[in-house]
Amino acid sequence: EMQLPPDMPNGPKMPVTLQFASKVAPMHVFSEDTDGNVVVEGAVKNKVDSRMHISDIKLLTNARKQQSEIRPTTKLEDKQTVLLPATHKEIMARRARATSPSNKRERIDAGQLRELVFHYFSQREFWGLKQLTEVTNQPQVFLKQTLDQLCIYNKRGEHKAMFELKPEYKMMSKQ
Repeated sequence: EMQLPPDMPNGPKMPVTLQFASKVAPMHVFSEDTDGNVVVEGAVKNKVDSRMHISDIKLLTNARKQQSEIRPTTKLEDKQTVLLPATHKEIMARRARATSPSNKRERIDAGQLRELVFHYFSQREFWGLKQLTEVTNQPQVFLKQTLDQLCIYNKRGEHKAMFELKPEYKMMSKQ
């Protein structure tokens, strides 16, 4: 047995053990000549098997896996930035705060929402969904249902991802 150094140029990146065997079952090397005939090139007298040290590979992969699972977060203390890993419990608490009932918007009557939409479209011709959600303070799903009835959604062009009133409602708002 022989150990190869891991810092060998063009060599393996992990430690490798080479095992030499002088007693080998009879083997021969064959090739084809230019006429397509099979020709015996030689006989195999020695055999070498190489084996990587699996325990080192397992340690390396486990270390990489643990390193990738750490999520850095930023906490400000005395005007210094300190990175601390966020625990699963902290992440779940943040999600619960984001979806708490105090952050939820209450629906108004559908007729009132239509009037609000017409009012805002009289100020500007094109609106994004997030912008309208903020100014109307309505749930996004409820607002989108109303916009689908009243507006055209631009999928491409200069006003991509923006809503504009349907032509029949534009005429009504001008009168």
